[in-house]
Amino acid sequence: MVSEGPGDHLSRQSRPSDCWARTDDTNYFKNDKVIKVITKNRFRLPLLLIAVFAFIAAPVAAQSPNTAAMIVVVVDQTGAVVPDAKVSVVNTATGTVREAVSGSDGSVTIPALSLTGTYTVSVSKLGFGNEERKDITLRSGETATLKVPLLVGSEKAEVTVYGTTEGVRSNPQIGLPLNSPQIDETPILGRKATTLPLLNSAFRQGKGTGDLFVNATYFITGVGSRRATTYTLDGANNDEGWGRQTAIATVPLGAIQEITILSNAFSSEFGWTSGPALNIVTKSGTNDLHGEGIFLLRPGGSWQAKTFSTKGFCPPSVPSCVTPSTLQAINPVDIPDALSQVSGSIGGPIIKDKTFFFVTADYTRQNRTTFLSTTLPAFLLPADGHLDYTGHYRQLLFDGRVDHKLTSKQTLMFRLNVTGFPTITPRTP
Repeated sequence: MVSEGPGDHLSRQSRPSDCWARTDDTNYFKNDKVIKVITKNRFRLPLLLIAVFAFIAAPVAAQSPNTAAMIVVVVDQTGAVVPDAKVSVVNTATGTVREAVSGSDGSVTIPALSLTGTYTVSVSKLGFGNEERKDITLRSGETATLKVPLLVGSEKAEVTVYGTTEGVRSNPQIGLPLNSPQIDETPILGRKATTLPLLNSAFRQGKGTGDLFVNATYFITGVGSRRATTYTLDGANNDEGWGRQTAIATVPLGAIQEITILSNAFSSEFGWTSGPALNIVTKSGTNDLHGEGIFLLRPGGSWQAKTFSTKGFCPPSVPSCVTPSTLQAINPVDIPDALSQVSGSIGGPIIKDKTFFFVTADYTRQNRTTFLSTTLPAFLLPADGHLDYTGHYRQLLFDGRVDHKLTSKQTLMFRLNVTGFPTITPRTP
């Protein structure tokens, strides 16, 4: 800022021409002009960093895409709210305990609850009987509401739970949630997690079954593009930056605790896309050691059928259909396709009620023969004249996760994803 006037400490007469001088503050003057210079505070950056880290360390009072929330409303037998009631929420799988006291409106909000395991809710207050509700299951991004009536003395009341079975929402978000048991019971070709969205009738397959670069099932909804889909993994963005064709981290199917396929009306967590959203939450360990193993084998070669019976050639619903007498067998084109897949998961405690681990690994080995077209230029065809080409497809997926409970409200999670995808093939099946 430049202002006209004499200096603060030196008179105008005492200043020689073109003389610079400085006052006590950050005011400089040249001749009759006083120039105020604003200097940088060297402590500004350290103070800013401290403020940022303090904000990160502060508890977040809302559920994220990989957690859930619970609202407990305490009332008496007349329906009036009961303040100052003690509410305890216990995760039966990890032993985590969250406690709070109902406010003047009789309600308690408990955010950032893990999806692993089930919950037991206990409510008590002096002069009333204790109430307990067990086996409450939560889903990602949703808020379950429990209305707990307290009766005088030792009488028992019925606890009403909203939003845990069919998924009651207060917003217009539309989607299909799939939990671990549903995923385990669904036969999925190739064990590709990106095939799960096709279980939602709002989605359809985009471009074949994937290509060499992504090994994923493309899916779209409405008139959208497959490049408009956004992916979220454990609450963090998982979009592949080059072309946004698929998720950057490929997660083994056995590592998924819940997957939600959202078609429209997203909440702010998914507000950066114009297409669908795929939210994945991975499994974490519990106080119990548990695991699973899967093996699939399709030998191919001499084990692969060369002919098929004509039985069933005519469907029963078409009585006019007659199997040709000259048709002795159905001989399809023989395309050797040998496939083997192995998958395993194990999880458990490192320190009971405090630190847990969960690891999953998938390995796929496939040799599939395809045939080159005779219309290709001669220099592209094998010199020996054979048109058959066997592609060797290999894939290794690994997901490892460690959860450590810092406090009853704060948990530190470390996850490692590894994808190995060496392949030599003209096309991926």
